[in-house]
Amino acid sequence: MNSEDVVARLDNRAGYKVVDYVEVGLPVYRLNILALVQLRKSFPPIEEFVMRTVHAGFRSVEDIGGLLGLSRATVEGTLSNLIRADLVVERNDSSVTISQDGATALQEEAHIKPISQTLAIDFDGLVRTPKWYGRHGLLTIQQIESIGLMPIRGFPPKRPTVAELNPNDVFDVLRLAAGVADDAKVLLKVRDITRYRRLFLRAILLIYRAGNDVQVGFAIDGRLSEDHEMAFIRAGGIEKLAIKQSLQMAASDLATETGKGVAGVTKKVEDDARKLKRKAAVAKFRAEVARQNIERAAGEEEKQAAERDLAIAGEDIKTAEQALQQFEVRPLAVYEHPKLLREALSTSKTRLMIISPWIRKAIVDDEFLGVLRGTLSKGVAVYFGYGIDRKGKPDDGDAEAIAKLKLLSQNFSNFSFFRLGDTHAKVLIKDREFYITTSFNWLSFKGDPKRTFREEWGTFVGIPEKVDELFDKLEKRFSVAAGGT
Repeated sequence: MNSEDVVARLDNRAGYKVVDYVEVGLPVYRLNILALVQLRKSFPPIEEFVMRTVHAGFRSVEDIGGLLGLSRATVEGTLSNLIRADLVVERNDSSVTISQDGATALQEEAHIKPISQTLAIDFDGLVRTPKWYGRHGLLTIQQIESIGLMPIRGFPPKRPTVAELNPNDVFDVLRLAAGVADDAKVLLKVRDITRYRRLFLRAILLIYRAGNDVQVGFAIDGRLSEDHEMAFIRAGGIEKLAIKQSLQMAASDLATETGKGVAGVTKKVEDDARKLKRKAAVAKFRAEVARQNIERAAGEEEKQAAERDLAIAGEDIKTAEQALQQFEVRPLAVYEHPKLLREALSTSKTRLMIISPWIRKAIVDDEFLGVLRGTLSKGVAVYFGYGIDRKGKPDDGDAEAIAKLKLLSQNFSNFSFFRLGDTHAKVLIKDREFYITTSFNWLSFKGDPKRTFREEWGTFVGIPEKVDELFDKLEKRFSVAAGGT
């Protein structure tokens, strides 16, 4: 599932709503450790002590119990187990002696000695405990930067120490990594960390808000991780990343950017739309599970049951999305924007306009450019406007991405690509179908190293006359920009 569907499904925290989300890399250390390992002994301690006592010449229950300080019932029960296992032999006079198998077993136990081994494990830099992330495909810092993920530092931002490596936790991780229960060995001690490598686990950081209160969540593989959320809170992550301060944008500024106050956006519309969005997201999750069950089905009956689940989920998705389309004017949550951008980029028939202050290569990548080229080849009139100033100087984003768009505009006469000056507008217009005014940065919502957390909302308007009106108004800015080139 894509990140937007995951966030929509998880936008269900009582009293809170998701106001921002970021794809992040959580800190993980891949460690080589030097550990003291011993083969696990064959017998529980009491059985071993009783066998050694018998082997030493003690023959009666009373003598064995007296030496070991055990009750008669405990000694009798232990001897019964050993006799059934042919490790101890009961004589006719009720005394006992060690068997040949028992003597051999004790001799083998005596030769078990601890050995040093080098082992590889993962250590979660946020939760600060050994974890197994083998199936996740951990990423390097270069990889997360190339795909626009925000790196999250550990708290404290330092590599693990031997003191943080509890042998039981390490052993549990090793068993998970092996995929089997390795009962033949026991890890006694972690002696040293001989090598470490800093990696990142892909996740989604969700920002929830209720009034002035802010909470966070971390989704890994589409599910919230309470361990990471609590570790982040304990470490003061909300304060250290200035999340709450970043969200405290003046209400008037937010209303100006998002177009709030447009007729038709009532509290009921907002609540109803939010419920439909979550219903669609949950249905998409069920559909994904059904598809996996179809692939894993052991027989025809299981496959048919999964196919029925997929069909039901598909109908639920269709019903929810059709109901959502009935709103001519509605608010847009932050996680709806990327999907609508993709839809407009690939399915526009006559015209497409995007105004976004910044342009980042994490969004305008090869895939994006390929889809845009296909749209232009169909004769769609495309308008991209960008540009903003910071401290009196242009701050437009990534020069590489801008250069590629400029080259594309030189090859297609129907592509108007201009710097509009110091623009704060964030607008998307598709045909006569809809326009969106928003606080969401259409072409830079990933990969911005200066990105801060902020409440992101937009307004969707699907009234053709209103769409034409805004398009005509904004097209004049492109005409002015074209005249100045």
